[in-house]
Amino acid sequence: MKLKWLNGKKASCLSFSSANVSGYGTVPSKVWLHLGKLEIEMEVEVDPLLPANTIGISTAAFKPFAIPRHLPYRIRIKENHIYIGPVIGMIVPAVRRLERYEDYLRDYEHIGGLICLFSPKDINAADRTIRACYYAPPANGKPPVWKEIVIPYPDIVYRRAFGHDIPHEFVNEMGEKLFNPTVFDDKWKLWRVLFEDSDVCSHLPHTQKLNSIHDLDAMLRTHSSVYVKRSQTLQSLGLFMVQKTADGYLFIDRDRNRITLQSRDAPAFIKNLAESYLYHVQQAVPLKYYGRHVDFRVIMQKGRTRKWACTGIFARFGALDSVTTNFTEEGKLEAAKPALQRIFRLNSKQASAKLQEIARVCLKCCRRIDQFGTFGDVGFDVIVDPKMNIWILEINKFPQNNLPLYIRGQRELYYHMMRQPFEYAKSLAGFESG
Repeated sequence: MKLKWLNGKKASCLSFSSANVSGYGTVPSKVWLHLGKLEIEMEVEVDPLLPANTIGISTAAFKPFAIPRHLPYRIRIKENHIYIGPVIGMIVPAVRRLERYEDYLRDYEHIGGLICLFSPKDINAADRTIRACYYAPPANGKPPVWKEIVIPYPDIVYRRAFGHDIPHEFVNEMGEKLFNPTVFDDKWKLWRVLFEDSDVCSHLPHTQKLNSIHDLDAMLRTHSSVYVKRSQTLQSLGLFMVQKTADGYLFIDRDRNRITLQSRDAPAFIKNLAESYLYHVQQAVPLKYYGRHVDFRVIMQKGRTRKWACTGIFARFGALDSVTTNFTEEGKLEAAKPALQRIFRLNSKQASAKLQEIARVCLKCCRRIDQFGTFGDVGFDVIVDPKMNIWILEINKFPQNNLPLYIRGQRELYYHMMRQPFEYAKSLAGFESG
């Protein structure tokens, strides 16, 4: 079904092609037209001049919204409701340098519709509108551009902004149509939810909330080293690896700074941490290779089918003597399979089997978090210990989907991973059949 914009047509009138009327049976006198969360009652007329498989609406139908008319919209009809879209929103930290988001939309022609980027501060909950920038695809040899627009709430919203206040009214209005929601921004809360799942808990390191030095001491009595982590942050901010010394504690931060505290000084240090931010303390699971900490980033995504799939696993080697696996400074990133083979001296079949096992464990976690919201694009930090046990350290809702670009010959995998969230969004909006 195609959409035709009609100049001079009454704003509240929608036209069906007479060539298709017989397929609808009795033509209703009124229908409801939907664009995102906007719903408009429309009078229906039959227009013999419209081509077959075409619906005509006035260029003024969506006023006061200036909806761009040159985009390839899809049409979905369900009883007396006509949906035009998809209208997909993406929440980003700030609406700038928008060209960096264009790889998400390399296959825009298969998505279509109105795709908009906006930040939390651009949401006007009072009148249920959003000031955004929409994607205008390449045309006539010209590159894509982003243009400012005011839109109603979208069909679907893909969240890629952490730590920014999103109006509660907007979150409640979008409900399950907001994917990667705020419900698990607290890593301690997420750990507790996963721990309650009998299929998952055996893969979780021992973890406790950090309120005082007593919590740290209790963990260090059981484990030779632990990580003290902020519960609400990204990129290892505020992270320390902690070990007990003869007369106190050794704290090593993500920048390899070493802080030695006497036993009498540590309680005040921990108290200050716990009062500044929410913290938890987690068992350190060791995997080092020639002085570098190693873990595996597992990307789990939903696409058009709305089912979880593992779209990539990567080995991250941290800098020498670093307590993290931040590879972008002095570390390195590799494909997971050859890294597993080299670290554990596995053959190809054994490494493939271990990767499949890792993906199955991550899938169990994904099914668990699906019980608490709509998720579609997450990254797992996984360690395989020297005994080949699998440990889930964290789940990140804003994974680096550009990881394949660090590995020669993986650009097509990168494009595939970037494409999945919008394929999923289109499907959630009900336009998966095109």
